[in-house]
Amino acid sequence: MPASRRPAFTLIELLVVVAIIALLIGILLPVLGRARACVRGVRDASASRQLMIAYTMHADDHSGALLTGYPSDEMLIADYERGQEVYDQAGEVLPIESAGQREIVKRYPWRIASYLDHNFEALYKDPRAADVILGDGPGEQARYAISLYPSFGINGFFVGGSDRGSGVLSNPSYERLFGRFWVSRQHEVRRPSELIVFAASRSIDSGNVLGDGRDLPVEGFFEVRPPVEFEIKGREWDEQYDAHAPAPGNNSGHVSLRHAQRGAVGAFDGHAEQLEWDEFTDMRWWANDARSAGWGVPQR
Repeated sequence: MPASRRPAFTLIELLVVVAIIALLIGILLPVLGRARACVRGVRDASASRQLMIAYTMHADDHSGALLTGYPSDEMLIADYERGQEVYDQAGEVLPIESAGQREIVKRYPWRIASYLDHNFEALYKDPRAADVILGDGPGEQARYAISLYPSFGINGFFVGGSDRGSGVLSNPSYERLFGRFWVSRQHEVRRPSELIVFAASRSIDSGNVLGDGRDLPVEGFFEVRPPVEFEIKGREWDEQYDAHAPAPGNNSGHVSLRHAQRGAVGAFDGHAEQLEWDEFTDMRWWANDARSAGWGVPQR
């Protein structure tokens, strides 16, 4: 009588099963990745809408005057002299005696913080930045990180005006040469649904604020710069987006396409949208006066 044989899989059958499992994993992983990116994109859109509500409330409280993207020293000091001080979470006035102190207050997060009820959690997506900001309380390092690393940068160059870099607001020769090319009041905006106020941003932690001692990418920066500023200078962004660029400002003006090659924006009319690279490089999204994709501020 032949010995009974225990049922078993053959080697070929096992290889077929392994191949099928590998195929399913290969199909599912990109889908899961896109699903995670979609969830993060929804969170970014929600945060940008909250930010736009605060931004609009600020304008309403200032008779339609828009939040300055980055004021000059003279503008900031004048605000403090008029009693328009900026306060931290503990209700303490942020000082502006030194250049470093003024730098912190000039960046938009502290100047809009009261309209967010100082609830910063939604605005800081990078976990290392959030640890510093939410874990340390209103200390000096947290104040600095709050000012520097919000997940959304403001388009201050064309919306509200910015003195950063070129010193446009503090140098009257700019307005003589180019006119006032930025919008400063609500009623001046012609295409509110197609004008970026805030966009998803990124930077490099070159100051070691986050405590790891290296220049590491951070998902957040307080400003985003347009691909073209002045016509005579031409385009200043790289031709292609690079998520690992060592200089995000040069590559994409600090714009971050962190959700399936799309980046969230808060438009002037308050709605949130995800834009692709080609849309971000279209100047009609950046400047109220732009009439073409490659437009730059012309000399008068």
